[in-house]
Amino acid sequence: MSANRKVILVVSALTAGALAFSVGRAVVRKARREETRSIEDIRKEQGVPVRTIPPLRTNLTAAVVLDGTVEPRERGYATAQVDERVKRILVDEGDRVAAGDEPTLLVELDDREALAARASAETAYDDARANFARAEALFKGGGISEKDRDQARVALAAAEARRVAAEKRLANCKVYAPIAGTVARRHTDPGAVTKMGEALIEIVDASSLKVEARAPEKAVPHLRAGMPCEITIGAEGNREPLRAEISALNPELDPVTRDLTVTCRLADPPEGVVPGMFARVRVRYREHKGVLAVPEEAEVQNAGHAGVYVVTADGIARFRPVEVGLRDNGWVEIVSGLRESETVIADGHRQLSDGARILVRD
Repeated sequence: MSANRKVILVVSALTAGALAFSVGRAVVRKARREETRSIEDIRKEQGVPVRTIPPLRTNLTAAVVLDGTVEPRERGYATAQVDERVKRILVDEGDRVAAGDEPTLLVELDDREALAARASAETAYDDARANFARAEALFKGGGISEKDRDQARVALAAAEARRVAAEKRLANCKVYAPIAGTVARRHTDPGAVTKMGEALIEIVDASSLKVEARAPEKAVPHLRAGMPCEITIGAEGNREPLRAEISALNPELDPVTRDLTVTCRLADPPEGVVPGMFARVRVRYREHKGVLAVPEEAEVQNAGHAGVYVVTADGIARFRPVEVGLRDNGWVEIVSGLRESETVIADGHRQLSDGARILVRD
């Protein structure tokens, strides 16, 4: 076989292979188009699967929902009134403490310097009192002037002030409970040096509880003291809501967060509710009775307008603009645009367009 003939045969084989490949690809494309068309044809013939629901006549309420924390009735801090070293702590977390006429001693500070200062101040006071007594006698006998007598009186007053201050410093070396309750936290340890005003022991009075929640600025106009509310305790929300009322509203917003502190008293909290737990407060401020409503998932936004898909008698989905009102627990009020006798599409409408045929599923 000549070289030219071999070349011709190879070229012919390659051409035939390319032609076969092109034909195969065309067949695959055609099959896919037919398959796609068949799915679309089926959808047009049978309809888009949807779930429908009739509108419901019900009562809806507008509510403010706030997140907060369970707090004790009162929280007190035993603070240091002198700069001194902690000698002994007499209570631990969980201990019950008393206040009033016989308060519980919580912390003892090193009082050696205070004792020395008091002894010095008492000696100085005794001397000043004796000097004033002598000056008073001499003045009455004409032995000294009134000015000298007055100087002795001023010295006595100063010595008395130093004696009182020394007594107070010594007394402040013992730190007592400011309120009755339970020790929540110890903020110091033996050997630590305190600073005036530093919190040493934190005490909570959990004889009654309250919830403190934060309300955003837009919710404030809907809130007032005395309004009933429902409180769910715990992050999981598996407790029965407690009925309570708003006992107080902070008179001003937080300047940073623009939130308002709302306080609700828990008159009879169930066992197991303790300070620090998460709480959710629901305050209803408006109620619409006997309104037409649909599930919120049935609402569709179309070009910025609210609407629903209604089902016609011949199984066609039609988009219907509506005016919505209150929202409550997954339902939305339909103010206008929908009749009670109509049926709306609650699920499956994301794949719909106006005029599409539907297939209602259970």
